[in-house]
Amino acid sequence: SNPAGLIKTRRLGIEADYQLSTFNKKNRLTLSMVDSQTTSWGMGLGYSANINDGANTSHLAYLSMAMPMGTDIISLGGSFNYLYDPGQNHRHYFNGDLALMISLPIGVSLAVVLDHVVKPKGAEKTTGSYESNGQECAKK
Repeated sequence: SNPAGLIKTRRLGIEADYQLSTFNKKNRLTLSMVDSQTTSWGMGLGYSANINDGANTSHLAYLSMAMPMGTDIISLGGSFNYLYDPGQNHRHYFNGDLALMISLPIGVSLAVVLDHVVKPKGAEKTTGSYESNGQECAKK
């Protein structure tokens, strides 16, 4: 994920969704709260549960923060997450991401993200980085 993108679109909101898969009997419940409107900083809290038919449920909790570097054109963000997965040898996983994003006035954003900065153990995703860009197609 790109935690620096948290302040790209200023908002205050609560979101919830439930995904139901009839193919593999895996369901997902996700709840999140985001506030990037009341201050210059942005913060998000989230929770996700992967519910598997006949298997243990895994839980993911995360905290993301982003701040503008002078203006909203350049933003720095970070996130911390905790995963409990009872189906793995190592059940508790802690990790985080760091990101830097430039949002150009023409609607194009470029980001560099260091994904999963903590050395992995067990079945965790390995540390990596990626670059991304996006274009804003519509404005409110």
